[in-house]
Amino acid sequence: MNFSQDKTYKVNRSGIRSILRDFLIVAVNGVILFSAAGTIKWLNAWIYIGLVLIHQITIKILLIIKNPELLNEQGRAIKKASIFSDRIFIFIYPLATMVLSFMTGISSVRFKLVGFPSFLMIPGIVLFICSSFFGSWAILVNKHFKADITVRGNSNHKIRSKGPYRYVRHPGYAAWIMSAVSYPLIMSSPLSYSIISVMIVLFILRIWHKDNIFHHKLAGYKEYARETRYRLFPFVW
Repeated sequence: MNFSQDKTYKVNRSGIRSILRDFLIVAVNGVILFSAAGTIKWLNAWIYIGLVLIHQITIKILLIIKNPELLNEQGRAIKKASIFSDRIFIFIYPLATMVLSFMTGISSVRFKLVGFPSFLMIPGIVLFICSSFFGSWAILVNKHFKADITVRGNSNHKIRSKGPYRYVRHPGYAAWIMSAVSYPLIMSSPLSYSIISVMIVLFILRIWHKDNIFHHKLAGYKEYARETRYRLFPFVW
């Protein structure tokens, strides 16, 4: 789903806030990971953090060039969330990632409770890269790709199928789930799936809620849903 838009924007304070916030979350989770592990000599963590930083830097540069207003909107996400559940989600998600980082460091390194065979890191990295490409594609195609559930009344905004939205209605969430599944493989942390499974269920409930709102309030969405049948993954859901 893409919205056409002709106005030209530049990154403002909200956009800068969005950029700094995302990198701060990466830094905080890195500190939690290594603190929980009790060491910085942890190759898996460095590889994962490196992948995340490469993704963040790449997408931020592309957005600054292609769609700076999206960065500005993301920086205003908490202030302009359309419904109460958005505010809760935007606050809870970073906290959940911190809990995940702490659990991963404790279980995988400090106490070495259980781990995956080292060769599974490779498919984990491949899956993360695929999720990054797919998610970045969705962000660049959809000028109003946001964390909150907002239905805009501007008549200049029109729904049309383009890019990954030709295949699934919520490619950004699909990319996140792919990335989440890759995390325990890269970090060699089977126990991380316990938290990630809960997060995935919450995301699926959110997608169902978002899709329901769009069906009732977003003009043209019902027709789009008939053309693009699947929400997350083709032939699955």
